[in-house]
Amino acid sequence: MTPPDGVPAGRKAVGDPAAEDQEATVDAVEAEQETDVTLARLLICLESAAYWYDKMPAYADAERRAGNRWAIGSGALAALTGLAIWPLITEQAPPLVAGIVVSGVAFASAICALVSKVNRYTEMAERGQELAGLYGQSLERV
Repeated sequence: MTPPDGVPAGRKAVGDPAAEDQEATVDAVEAEQETDVTLARLLICLESAAYWYDKMPAYADAERRAGNRWAIGSGALAALTGLAIWPLITEQAPPLVAGIVVSGVAFASAICALVSKVNRYTEMAERGQELAGLYGQSLERV
């Protein structure tokens, strides 16, 4: 179907101000219709805030516990590596076995520390606590 000006929509000249204004108006009306604030949307947001207010502290605690487990594991393996060096220095183990054992435990310690950093457990726990507070504040304002 050809519009009143006789030029199909895909063939309009670039920079046609009338066409651009009309398209912008249509886009603005469509966007406004999609983002209308209604009571139903507000109730959905309120329900979501209440849900996350309840769930976020447990999430933050789980993240903190996971981070602590990995950090403790890393520290324990590092301590074990340090302790394992003394008997090896006194030559109670063959050099190859001693090197493999110390290197393996040191590597495992580094991996434990890396897992905690990569997964950002501590950061996520802090953000979870912060978000729980924000959700609580939003519920109090309603």
